Amino acid sequence: MDPREGTTGAVLPAETRAAFAGAGDCKGLGDALELIRANPGSPGLRLAAAAHGMALQAFQAVGTSGFFEDARFVVDQLARAKAELDIAAWHSAEVIETTAAILQVTQRFLDEQTIACTEWPAPAEVAACALQAARERIGA
Repeated sequence: MDPREGTTGAVLPAETRAAFAGAGDCKGLGDALELIRANPGSPGLRLAAAAHGMALQAFQAVGTSGFFEDARFVVDQLARAKAELDIAAWHSAEVIETTAAILQVTQRFLDEQTIACTEWPAPAEVAACALQAARERIGA
């Protein structure tokens, strides 16, 4: 099964979105990209948009099954989001450091929680790890 089939397209709960300040209204990666592009002189807002965009991308990549490929798909989507966010921000320090940290923490989580062919984290656990890393980046 293609992990993209049946993804939830989730939006984070209101109390979680509030932690991301002005970026918490983003409903998807596209909104975060636009916020970054529209605010070149606001590094704090761009950092929050990058963190929220990464968390959203992770949660929206969670499908309805729990195979290893589905867990890996969440991390794959984070890697793609990182590239898009970094490009939109012209590779500015606040965004690249944020996206790199979130991706690295999530990649390490998937790797450390996986025992080949027998155990791996659920896709929702991978997304939760990304959200926790995003919250830590913004100090929430």
